[in-house]
Amino acid sequence: MKKLNMTLLLLLASVLLLSGCIGDKYPSASEYCVDGTVPGSCSSSRPQYCTSEKVLIDEADLCGCPASMEPAGSVCVPD
Repeated sequence: MKKLNMTLLLLLASVLLLSGCIGDKYPSASEYCVDGTVPGSCSSSRPQYCTSEKVLIDEADLCGCPASMEPAGSVCVPD
């Protein structure tokens, strides 16, 4: 009986430990910019860039521009 209790305790501890690790692999929504972009990368809505502060800013020279537009510094202008 004592061995069964110890086995159940270890199993429960393992489940709790694993569930905590899995949660760390999936950041919460508050860890992204409002459009879901990972900080430090370009948004799918060019020319927007997600800063480390989770703010979207225009960075056309880094992220590019939509079709028929071209970068002019950090913004996009018509081709």
